[in-house]
Amino acid sequence: MFETFWQDLRTGARVLLKSPGFTVVAILSLALGIGANTAIFTIINAVFLHPLPLQEPSRLVEVFTHDTKTVNANVTFQLTGSSLPTTTITATRTRSSRVSPPRPTLPCP
Repeated sequence: MFETFWQDLRTGARVLLKSPGFTVVAILSLALGIGANTAIFTIINAVFLHPLPLQEPSRLVEVFTHDTKTVNANVTFQLTGSSLPTTTITATRTRSSRVSPPRPTLPCP
């Protein structure tokens, strides 16, 4: 069993050494495929397979604003019962300003 494996390995190495162009294309194809597979699995693993690092991920909500001056105000959003939060969230917008005393002016000569 191992004897035929080593014989096949030597034959494969001889074929690859006889045609270096094919060898380069084969190695680059394998490297590209392995790299793409690793990248896609990493993304899928991070996004779909691991839960969010929160104590209660079901209470996570998205907060956004709706600009009626630049966006069509007649657009309606339909929310389902499962997409509505179970708690009430109140938000206020405050603006603060700092007023500093005027600087003393120097007399002109």
